[in-house]
Amino acid sequence: LGLAPFALTDFNPSGVHIFLSFKEGASAQARAEGDVVLTPSLRWLGLHSADVSPLPRESLDDLTERDRGMIRTMLGRTSAAGAAPLEPLVQHELRAMQQAGVKADLDHIGRAALFRRAPDRVGDGSPA
Repeated sequence: LGLAPFALTDFNPSGVHIFLSFKEGASAQARAEGDVVLTPSLRWLGLHSADVSPLPRESLDDLTERDRGMIRTMLGRTSAAGAAPLEPLVQHELRAMQQAGVKADLDHIGRAALFRRAPDRVGDGSPA
């Protein structure tokens, strides 16, 4: 069909992890065993820090220690043997999340605000 795949996830470490799992595979073991379907052309539509920053503070949740650990693990994966470096957008968004200390779920974002930004992120819709 020639459609570009996009991921829309929560602005939290689990959302980033889900995106990366679909794009790159769930684990090194699963990849080695061939038990994974990769979508290397998957592009991350959001949520991004730009979607979250205008939200009122009461609509955001604080990062937990588990969240902070997941962020450290994902940011540190470039030093792990065999791990591909994170793409710059993912690194930027994880650092923004870490610095702000907050996360947001999709249901906190107004549809109108999110989809106003979508055309800039989707581009012409062709695969990356």
